[in-house]
Amino acid sequence: AAGGSRGNASSSSLPSGGGWVPVQARLTSTFSERRAFFASDDELLDLVRAGGESLRRIPCIAVQGGNDIICPPSTAYELHEAWPEMELRVVPAGGHSHYDSGLMAELLRATDAIRDRRHSERAGGGR
Repeated sequence: AAGGSRGNASSSSLPSGGGWVPVQARLTSTFSERRAFFASDDELLDLVRAGGESLRRIPCIAVQGGNDIICPPSTAYELHEAWPEMELRVVPAGGHSHYDSGLMAELLRATDAIRDRRHSERAGGGR
């Protein structure tokens, strides 16, 4: 619907019944269907450990909710230990959802920080 609140829904957004499916619902169902984004619970941690310097050079800021019971903060600390170049930002009262106001604010700050680093590198002030 042009100009509507749904934006430009592609045909892949439409279920067989013809109704519109919000992006968050598609993401959640895909994540659940595939049992997460990785084949195992430790896949990302194993990749970081095995990837050495080439992977660890990728700029990364992880934002973690201090009260996240789905992905506990201990997992973020474990990843940070394996990837010390990763900046870890813990939102003490934050939970799991990026809709949490504290997490959303920190995610925006982290995104801005990555953008600003990239602009600085391009301008000759690289790290």
